[in-house]
Amino acid sequence: MSNTATEKLIRIIFQLNIILNSPTINLIEHCVYVPVIISTHEQVAEDCWSNTVRLLTNEHMPTAIIRFEQAFLIPFPPERMSVYVMYSVGMEDISAMQELLAMFDMHLAVWLLFLEDNVSVEYYFSGVHVPFNCRFLVAKCTGETVQLTEVYRVTSSHPLTLRHYGVWKQDHPLSLKGNFYDGRNNLQGLSMRAISMNNLPYSVMEMENSSYKLRGSIAPIWRMMEETLNFTTEYQFSEDNFAGSLADNGSWRGLIGVLSRQEIDVAVSAITMTPMRTEVVDFTLPIFLNSYKLFIRQPNAVDVDWGNFLAPFHSSLWLSILVIIFVVSVLVEACHRLVQRFGNSSAEWQHRPFFQDSLFHVFSAFCSQGHDMTYRTMSIRVLFLAAHMTAVVLLAAYSAGLISSLTMQTMNLPFSTFEELLNDGTHAVGVVNNSAAIWLFSETKDPLLREVYTELIASDPENFPSTTLEGMRRVCSIKFAFLSQMSRVQNIRHDIPCKIVDLPATSITVNLAIAFTKGNPYRDVINHNLRGMRRAGILQKLQLDYGTKGQRVAVRNDLESVNLGDAAPLLVVLGVSVLVGVFLLVLERKARRMMMCRSYVTDQSSRLGTNRNWPS
Repeated sequence: MSNTATEKLIRIIFQLNIILNSPTINLIEHCVYVPVIISTHEQVAEDCWSNTVRLLTNEHMPTAIIRFEQAFLIPFPPERMSVYVMYSVGMEDISAMQELLAMFDMHLAVWLLFLEDNVSVEYYFSGVHVPFNCRFLVAKCTGETVQLTEVYRVTSSHPLTLRHYGVWKQDHPLSLKGNFYDGRNNLQGLSMRAISMNNLPYSVMEMENSSYKLRGSIAPIWRMMEETLNFTTEYQFSEDNFAGSLADNGSWRGLIGVLSRQEIDVAVSAITMTPMRTEVVDFTLPIFLNSYKLFIRQPNAVDVDWGNFLAPFHSSLWLSILVIIFVVSVLVEACHRLVQRFGNSSAEWQHRPFFQDSLFHVFSAFCSQGHDMTYRTMSIRVLFLAAHMTAVVLLAAYSAGLISSLTMQTMNLPFSTFEELLNDGTHAVGVVNNSAAIWLFSETKDPLLREVYTELIASDPENFPSTTLEGMRRVCSIKFAFLSQMSRVQNIRHDIPCKIVDLPATSITVNLAIAFTKGNPYRDVINHNLRGMRRAGILQKLQLDYGTKGQRVAVRNDLESVNLGDAAPLLVVLGVSVLVGVFLLVLERKARRMMMCRSYVTDQSSRLGTNRNWPS
């Protein structure tokens, strides 16, 4: 390699390394790009790389040289990407290049090939398949400039795609065209094999014109991907209808099993991301967030809160109301007496109330009740008008507060946390069989959840119902706590034969994403577009649309009713008032009889005394 070519190579590597470490270009955060030169036997024999390494070292850029036959042993740790540099001289045999490009982790590195002047890019790569997700750049000198061209194929049967990536000129910075995936927006009509399942509200498979169509909240996201990247999807329906679980022989079942066997390309559904599943499939970025919660049957008994009927108003406001009633009663009595003495005495001659009568009438006004007395004096009427208007406002505020407090029920829950559930020991716990919920307990590092799984879940095969609805029916029939996703419970709430209640303190948040086969070349470009949708707020809007619809339906159809326990204090007060009234009625009757008897005895005594004084 000539000194001029060597200098161009060094400058390009140096500037490329700087740009790749730029946060606007870097695809993986906190990476350190280290140049690695892959050399052939002929290049080693001609010692064409020693000058390059020396100059790169002078630029404070450590560089490694490895043999081409050793390139297959290169580890590609994702946390430290490198620029791998090659020179086409002596690499006429493309079979070694094909084997190198077939490596599983090719996409974790950036490849830079310096092509000879007399060889075209199309000719050199005519029989070479450069994977779609491989970051492969070809540098070709044209006079004083170096053209950088990105090469890849959608599949081995698709034509080679060339994309102008950048230009280097002497004494000019290297100009690149943005992110690697900014220009990879065309999969050239690729037909992608996909599988899905009925997983409301995220994915629903429907037969239409002898082929399956995808519905649900994941469907518009995937359709946007199809339109943006120019590919189609051929769907299959999962007969197992569950995401995946490990069999006793170590093989995977469900959607994860189909992906691990490379029978399809992608599982288009909202699949829970777990560490064990990531070992056999590759997930996209998290698309949705969901939470698992424990559900139990709603207890019949509720706590009777005697303070509910006083809670709408603060104690200071209650005291102010009493003071207002007393003050208005005093003013009514005072006005009445002043009118009797200084005003038109005939206007109120029919009414001679005592203070207790005025107090009773004003209290009635605050209870929105009228009275049998008609005051004709304007001053008294103004007082009662003010009392009634104040009472209307206070009564409306009190009614709103009372209704809110009554509809917010305080239940006698047997437990509210996993620790209390374990200590209670009265309820078994269940999860859907072959679901990710099993992993939440069995593979977690939390000792409490592992103990719950060992003691309350794994001990009985009946604790693994096949569907969410079957688990909820079991909740209604026995003392059974069931862990399920909130979204699935919302979709079957009309079929649950009893009222259920979730325990907020048992919430476990999980990430849901689309799953690809391990090493799928199209996952990275899907993730790139998902990032754009997230920055534009599209993912958040879809999550909000599908989430709030379910919540609105639930609120409309599952209204809380006030039961007998909530009204118990009011009924007790009413019953006590009736008993007190009856008791006072009996006392009044006895007192009246006693007074009548005394009056009769007095009258008879007076008559007898008068008769004795008659003259004989």
